[in-house]
Amino acid sequence: MRSRSSSFACFAAGALVGLTTVSMAYGDEPADPASPNGGTASVSVGAVSQVNPLFRDYSGINQTGAYGLLNVDFVNRDPQGDWLRAFIQNLGLDGNEQLGASYEKQGDWHIDLGYNQITTYAPYTLQTKVNGVGTADLTLNPDFRSSKGLGPVSNLDLQRNDITLSGSKTFGEAFRINFALVSEEKSGEMIAAAEGNGLTGLTPANSGVPAAGKTYATQFFAPQPENYQHTQASASIDYFSAKWQGTVGYYGSFFVDNNTALTTFPGTDPAVTSKTLSTQVPQISLPPSNHAQQLYAEAAYNLTDSSRLTFKATGEQLVQDMGFIPSIADGGVDPRGVVYAKGITNGNLGGLVDTKTLATRFTSHIMKDLDLVASWRYENRDDDTPVRPYTVSEGTTYFNTLDSYRSNDGKVDLSYRLPLGYRISGGFEYKEVDTPGQLRELVKDDIFHLQLMKSMGEGLNGTFKLFQDTRSGGPWNPEAVDVSSTCACFPTVTNVTAPLEFGNRTRDGARLMLDWSPLEALSLQLYAEAGIDQYTSSPYGQSEVPGYQLRPMGLLSARTQSLGLDGSYALNENWSATSFVSYNLQKTAQHESETPRITGTQTCSGAGTIAADQFCVPWSADLDMEGKVVGFGVKGQISVWTVRAKYMYEKDLTSYDIAFNPSGALSPVPAGAGNLPDTFYTINSLQLSGSRALTKNTRLIIDYIYDIRRIDDYTWRNWTFSDGTTVFQSPNQITQAVRVTLAVRF
Repeated sequence: MRSRSSSFACFAAGALVGLTTVSMAYGDEPADPASPNGGTASVSVGAVSQVNPLFRDYSGINQTGAYGLLNVDFVNRDPQGDWLRAFIQNLGLDGNEQLGASYEKQGDWHIDLGYNQITTYAPYTLQTKVNGVGTADLTLNPDFRSSKGLGPVSNLDLQRNDITLSGSKTFGEAFRINFALVSEEKSGEMIAAAEGNGLTGLTPANSGVPAAGKTYATQFFAPQPENYQHTQASASIDYFSAKWQGTVGYYGSFFVDNNTALTTFPGTDPAVTSKTLSTQVPQISLPPSNHAQQLYAEAAYNLTDSSRLTFKATGEQLVQDMGFIPSIADGGVDPRGVVYAKGITNGNLGGLVDTKTLATRFTSHIMKDLDLVASWRYENRDDDTPVRPYTVSEGTTYFNTLDSYRSNDGKVDLSYRLPLGYRISGGFEYKEVDTPGQLRELVKDDIFHLQLMKSMGEGLNGTFKLFQDTRSGGPWNPEAVDVSSTCACFPTVTNVTAPLEFGNRTRDGARLMLDWSPLEALSLQLYAEAGIDQYTSSPYGQSEVPGYQLRPMGLLSARTQSLGLDGSYALNENWSATSFVSYNLQKTAQHESETPRITGTQTCSGAGTIAADQFCVPWSADLDMEGKVVGFGVKGQISVWTVRAKYMYEKDLTSYDIAFNPSGALSPVPAGAGNLPDTFYTINSLQLSGSRALTKNTRLIIDYIYDIRRIDDYTWRNWTFSDGTTVFQSPNQITQAVRVTLAVRF
C-alpha cells in the first residue's frame, strides 16, 4: 500500500543524506561516451532540526544538528579494455556507509569487493528499567509494576554489516567459472516481551496494596537480542555454444546465532518480602543456528532458430542440529519448569529437510504470428526430522510436527498477433499442493487469463487483462465434531477460521495499463486493477442434523482496487512538471461460522435452544485498508540556477467494523468487545533543491526538506508493560533538514 510513497520518501531521504549522482550534479552536461574515465566527489554539510523516529527510519540520520558526508565515484578504462571502478557513499553517516571496488578485463575476468552498512531504527520511544538491553542477559524491573524513576530513553536498532566478494573467469570461448561470497553480521535488538502468570500480591486496581490470593497474567519488556553471522557462498561453471548452454552450481547458507537463549533475571513483587518470579520464562529460545546446501544443474538447447527448451534440477538439504538448552535429561525440567516427556534423551531437534525441484520451459515462435510458452515445475519437500514427544503440560504430551509437501505448477500461454497493432494472448495455469497431515491435504488452483494488447507506436499503448483463479481441493481432516440430533454441537475454537490457503475460493480480476502521449510535450500512464474473492467451503461440510447446515469458514469475501495515474508535461525548453496519484483499497469480510451452537453454553440469544440459535452469527468483522497518494513536482531554470520542487501527500487508513450479537447472558462475546478505533498514518513532504555550476567541473547543490508525519495507532499510543516500561509513538512528528553539497568532477 505504500509502494509509491515509500519510494518518494526514500528518494527524499536519499537527497538529504547526500546521495548525489553524476546525473544530478551534471545533468545539463552529458558525458563524452568516447571517454568514460573520471569521476565525481561531493562533500555535504547538513543539519536536522529534530530526530523523529518515523523520518529517521527512512533517512538513517540519528542525530540532531550538523553532520558531514563524503561521496566518491570513480571509473577508469585503459586502451586494453581494463576497467577499474570504485565508489564511496555516505562516508560520515555512521551505520549507513558503503564502499566498493571492481576490476574487469573485458571478455576475460573480473573481481568485485564491497562493504555495506544498513541500520534500521524502531519507530518508538521507550523508557525502561530493564538492564542489559541488546544482550542475552536481561535484568527485569525490580520494582514490579512501577514506572517511577524509569531509566533513560532506550533506542532499539538493528545494524547489518556485510562484505561481498565475487568474480568470474572465462576459459576459451565456451567456459566460465563464477563465485560469490557474502558474509553478514547483524547486531542490535527487537521489541519483544516475556509472559508471566500466577503472580500473588499486586493487582492493577490496587497497586502497592497486598491482595492475597489474587493472580493475573503479566507481560514484561524483554527485547530480543540479535547477534549472528550469516554466510552465503556460491560457485558455478557455465558452458555456452551455438546450440547448448548449461550451468552446474553450488549454493551454501550458514547461519550462526551467537546467542542460543535470552536469559531474564526476575524482579521482585513489593507486596511480599521474598523474591518471586516476575516471569515464568527465565530462558527464552532464540533462532537456532542452521545450514543449508544446494546443488543445481540447468541446461538450455536451441531446437531451432525460433524454439528453445530449458531444464533445471535442484537438490537442497537443510540441517538444524543446534543443541537444546539446557541439555535434556530423561524426565528433566526445562528452565520454565515444564516437564520434558519421558524418554527424550536427544540433545537437539535433529532437523533434516530435503527438497528436490525439477523445472522445464519451452518457448517457440510456431508461426509468423503465433507464439507458445509452456512450463512445468515440480517440488518435493521431505521433512525427515524425527517425530518425538517433547513436553508434557497438564497431562498432555506434545509432539513436534513435520512440514512436508509436494507441488506441481504447470503453465501454457499462446499469443497471436492481429492486424492494426493488436495482439491477443490467453493461458492456463494449474497449481497443486499436497501436504500430508494438514487440515486439507490436497489444494489445487485452476487459473485462466485472457489479455489484449494494443500498440500504436508513440501515441497509445495499452494492455487489458481478465483472469480467474478457482481454488478447490480434497477432503478435509478436521477434528471430530458431534453433529448428532441430541447435541447439534459445533466447537467454536476448532478450525472455524481455517488457514486461507486451504479454503475453496474463486478470484475474478481485471487489469488495465495505458501509456498515452496525446501531445509531444504530454505523457500519461494509467494503471487500474480490481479483484473479488469469494470463499465457499467449510472444514465440516453438511451437518448430519436435518435442517441444519454448517456454513463456510470465517473469511467470506475479499475485494481489492488499485488505481494510479502518472503524468509529465514539458511547459517549454526550461520548465517541466510531473504529477502522480494513486488509490488502493483492500476489503475483507469475515465472521464466525453460521452453525448450530452448543446448547446452553455458546448461544447468540441465550435461549439455549437449537431453533433460536440455528443460524446466529456471534461475531463478524469487516476490515478496510485504504491508501491514497498525491504528488507533483516541477523542474526549471532561473538564471544560473537549476531548481526543483517536489511535494507528496500520503494517507493510509485502516478501519475495523466489528459487530456481534450481545443478547443473552450466555453470549460468547465479552461485554464491551468489538470496538476498535480507526488507525491512520499520513505524510506531508516538501523537497526543494537548487544547483548551479561554479566552474566547468564544480557544482553547488542546496537541498531543503520539510516533513510532517502523523500517526494514530492505538496499539502504541502509550503502551505500558507489566514492569512499568513505556512504549510511546509521538502522533505528530515534524522534521526540517537542509544540506549543502559541493560536487567536483575530475
